[in-house]
Amino acid sequence: MRPSRSDESRSLAQSEYPVPTANAQLSSITPGPDGALGFTEGLGNKIGRITTDGGITEFPIPTAGGGTYGITTGSDYALWFTELYANKNRTPLPQPVLSVNSLCLEEANH
Repeated sequence: MRPSRSDESRSLAQSEYPVPTANAQLSSITPGPDGALGFTEGLGNKIGRITTDGGITEFPIPTAGGGTYGITTGSDYALWFTELYANKNRTPLPQPVLSVNSLCLEEANH
């Protein structure tokens, strides 16, 4: 099926931004409740947050070598992520905006 003329003229903007941690091994990304995106850094052992204008903040996780992998926004509006090599599910405490001063990681009861 041939696309309509309106489909042909539609274009999407794409931007790339360097992650501060070299060789971080990005694996998952999800929209966050505040309009930013949350992503995992498997080898960087961090959770990242990127705003739509490219501002990146990284949050280290407490388990050395945990290997962050999957990430999603839960029904509680918190970002939930897995630590592949530590066999854990974690979440920052529910808060719509994460900041370096207020980030607190707590092991989930799952």
